[in-house]
Amino acid sequence: MRAFARMFGLPLNWAIYGELASAVRTGLPAVAAVRPDGFWAYLAQHPEEGRVFNAAMVDKARGTIGDIGGGGGHLLRAVLDTAPGTTCWCCSATDSTRVRNVQAAARHGHTTRALRA
Repeated sequence: MRAFARMFGLPLNWAIYGELASAVRTGLPAVAAVRPDGFWAYLAQHPEEGRVFNAAMVDKARGTIGDIGGGGGHLLRAVLDTAPGTTCWCCSATDSTRVRNVQAAARHGHTTRALRA
């Protein structure tokens, strides 16, 4: 959580927040008004802020697994069986088997969310 709070406080993000009205008015990303070369170029030019951003993304992803499309969710279920306390989510347009596998994982104490597209 600390890394996320630090990321939201980066100077670039504060400048982007200040351009929200511009984004609403033009339909363009607020970052375009602040940094025409883009968010990623800025982070490449400011390595310490890039490290803060990367740490926030790692914190956000830690302990969460997503299964989007492909197969019946068997790999996701196997991972969950070996990683107690992992949060997972599953998105399936038509495959009810995958959703059932995620629901079975939930019965084993995993935090899950099964979504249908």
